[in-house]
Amino acid sequence: MSAPYFYRSNSNALADALFDLREGLERHTLWVNLGLQEVKQLYRGSLLGAAWIVVSFLIFGGGLIWFFGALSSTEASWFAAYLLIGLWVYQFIATAACTVLIAAEGWLTSLGRGDASPTSTR
Repeated sequence: MSAPYFYRSNSNALADALFDLREGLERHTLWVNLGLQEVKQLYRGSLLGAAWIVVSFLIFGGGLIWFFGALSSTEASWFAAYLLIGLWVYQFIATAACTVLIAAEGWLTSLGRGDASPTSTR
């Protein structure tokens, strides 16, 4: 287990950002295990559901590489890497944004009724 996290308070924002990045990368086992736990919880032990995430992504990415690869003037391996990384980031942002909005539904509807505000201290 790694050392406990201590908050460093100083005025150097870049140094703080690099420190946080290094600390996060050093704890890669933590975020890998949290990711695996999320997938297990989402599909509740279904091997087919977890495999479907990977298979559907690879089929869609492979189709895009095949279709747009002929149009690209770059080397095929670089094009495939950029396309797959970009597709993964896009899908992550698109699904995470929806998940956040669904999870915050109660709070967001209370804002519409005037019951709560983001700056209230109740």
